[in-house]
Formats: sequence, C-alpha cells, structure tokens
Amino acid sequence: MSLSKAKGFTIFELMITVTIAAVLAAVAIPNFQDMMARNRVSSSTEELMNSIATARNTAVQRRRTVVLRPDTTGWTIRLDTSAGPIVMRQSFDARMGIAIDVTAKELSFRPSGIVQRSATAGLNGTITVCDATSRREVGKDIVINPIGRIITRNHANVSVCNP
Repeated sequence: MSLSKAKGFTIFELMITVTIAAVLAAVAIPNFQDMMARNRVSSSTEELMNSIATARNTAVQRRRTVVLRPDTTGWTIRLDTSAGPIVMRQSFDARMGIAIDVTAKELSFRPSGIVQRSATAGLNGTITVCDATSRREVGKDIVINPIGRIITRNHANVSVCNP
C-alpha cells in the first residue's frame, strides 16, 4: 500500500494569506471611511441645495417673499417673514456627523427669485457643510449669488472643516 499525499494548506501558506489580507484591509479601511464622509457631505449638500431651490421656486410661483431660515433641527421655508406660515420643513440628522455653518441668519427670496440681502450681509451667501467626524478635509461650500444662482465648490487642501 502506498501512502497518499495529504491535501490542504501548510501553516506557512496560511500565514502569508492572512498577512496579505491584513495589509489590504489596513489600506482599504481609511479610504472607505473617507468615501463614506464624502458621501455624507454630498447628500447633505444636495438636500440643502434642494431646500434653497424650493424656497426660490416657491417665491417665484406664489409671487411672494419666501424666507429660508436655519433652526436647531434643520431649515424652515416660510412665506413673507420668518414668522409667516410654514411652506416646508427640512430636517437633518445630527448623528451623521455633519456640521453646517451659515454666514447669514436667514435667506430671503423676492418674488422675482432674487436674493434679498440685509444691510450686513455680503455679496454672496455661503453655507459650509463639513463632516465633523473625518480626520481629513471633507466639506463643501454652497454659494448663493445675488440673483439666486446656487453653486457648490469642494474644499481643496484648506482647513475649513478641520482647523
């Protein structure tokens, strides 16, 4: 009778495989966390841009001034003044780690869709959206110009979110 050769992996082959898997995981996990942070910022930015566009469109459609105002849980779109009837409410989940910084207390759109500025407001309104949980610079600015046009720009190697 002949002895049959045993089939399977040696301990050396198994250790090499586990080492390669550990190195790949060490490289992939931080990149995955950054990707998740970018996705959180992008989705929050899109929600805010939709709220701003809704406020502007509501002002034009109803031919009345519409006010977009931040509060503790999100944004409120109201007719005429910051105390007027609520048209829409947009809330944000603070557990996502998103931090939002607004240069103005409120954003008002005239019936023509043009932004109504206060005496202390600058030329463009800027809303900064950051991921507070990320170690890297992950954030976007939403800029609303005087005619109501909304643009976004990424933070590029600047410590806006993580000073």
